[in-house]
Amino acid sequence: MKRSEVVLAGAEKMRDTEVAIDLALCEAGELLSTLTRLRVTSGMSGVWGRNELALLGQGISGMIAARENIIDFHHGLKNIQDQWAPNVTLTGNDLDKPAPKRPGASVTQTPQMTA
Repeated sequence: MKRSEVVLAGAEKMRDTEVAIDLALCEAGELLSTLTRLRVTSGMSGVWGRNELALLGQGISGMIAARENIIDFHHGLKNIQDQWAPNVTLTGNDLDKPAPKRPGASVTQTPQMTA
């Protein structure tokens, strides 16, 4: 396997990891919202599930911290890039790049995240 292929495989795993964390945050946020909305619409006391919602909030905070660590790790890879593949440069994928601009064209891209 060429070094460029190794770097590309690692970059794909990096992106997969970043997307997985973002999707997990989406799910956890929706869970928090759903549970709170169900409590309110059913007329239950604000005390109901207080400790459990706090635990969920702490879990979400932990996910955000993990996301930050992964992003820092991603940026830190630049420090060792020359050791792995000195002549390889990756610039992301279509989700990271703006739409190409053509004279007179109007393009709107909506990124689609998949698990």
